[in-house]
Amino acid sequence: PRRNHEQSLCKAWQYAIRSVNPSWRCRRNYPYHGKADGHTTALRRNLPENAYLGLEIEVNQKLATDTQQEIIATQLYSAFTQAVEVLTQSLLDDQCRQ
Repeated sequence: PRRNHEQSLCKAWQYAIRSVNPSWRCRRNYPYHGKADGHTTALRRNLPENAYLGLEIEVNQKLATDTQQEIIATQLYSAFTQAVEVLTQSLLDDQCRQ
């Protein structure tokens, strides 16, 4: 992502995903480049960076079998909350230093 906050969150989420499930291969902007017209792109055009973070995630359908969907969702949610916590703490630390 080009927006700084989106990029920070994506990097933190990618790191957290790898810590939650090291066997997963996690890439950014793959298989799509994130530039196509879609809902996320439209919202980016209409909302300022401080009001909207647009993220999309693609899960390989081979991994998302009926028995694995809940596990994948739980692990992605866990990683996302970890990433948000890390970024929130980082922002708070920055504010305290100022």
